[in-house]
Amino acid sequence: SNNDWNTADGQQMLWDNARTPVTVVAYAPYISEASLDTPLAINIQSNQTTEENVIASDFLLTKSIVDPKQDLTADGRLKVTLDHAMSKLIIKVTVNNGMEDAAISKLGDMAVNGTIAGGICDLSVPEPVVIPREDAVATTIAPYKGTDGYECILLPQTIIEGFSVNFSYDGKLYIWTAEEPIELQKGVEHTLTLNVNETARLATMQMKYRATGQIIDQK
Repeated sequence: SNNDWNTADGQQMLWDNARTPVTVVAYAPYISEASLDTPLAINIQSNQTTEENVIASDFLLTKSIVDPKQDLTADGRLKVTLDHAMSKLIIKVTVNNGMEDAAISKLGDMAVNGTIAGGICDLSVPEPVVIPREDAVATTIAPYKGTDGYECILLPQTIIEGFSVNFSYDGKLYIWTAEEPIELQKGVEHTLTLNVNETARLATMQMKYRATGQIIDQK
C-alpha cells in the first residue's frame, strides 16, 4: 500500500535476511480472503468471449523456499516466479479433411461442454494445485474467438465422458464429442483441431453435423 508493506493483522513483520530461508506463497489475481487454513475458491468465467474474461479466468501460483543469501535481488527484493496453475484450450477449425483452415468469418458461436468451472486450491500443502470442487457440476464454457480460432482457460481435470464442442460454420451446426477420456493438465496448452464434415449429419432436432478432431498438448 503506497509502496509500504503492511501485514493483514497490523503486526510488525521482521525479516532475518542474513541466514533464514522462508517459504513464500504467491499467486495472482489477488484474493482478499485468502488463508493458509482455508482452501482458496478458484472459479473460471463461463463466458470467456472477451479477452478480459479469459485473463480473469487464469490463475498464477508458486510456493517455494526462498534463501535470502542467494534468492534476493541487489536491492533486497524477492525473486519469485509464478507458474500457470490452469489449463488452456485452443480450438482450431479446418475444412477439406484438414487441408486448409476454416474461414474465420464463417465461424459462429462455440460452446465447450462437460468441464467443471469451480475449483479449490489448498495453499497449506507442499505443492498446491487447483482441483475441481467435489460438489461442482459440469458446465458449458463460451470461448474467446480470435483471428485464427478459439481459446479458453479451463480447470485442470480428467473428464471421463461428456466432453464435447459444438459450433456453427457457414450456417450449419457441428458437434464433436470426445471418444476417450480428456486430461486437462496445469500449465499445458492443449490444441484441439476440428475438421468439419458436411456429409455426416446427426439425426437430431437441430440437424447438427459431425466434426472430427484430436487434441495435441504443448507445455
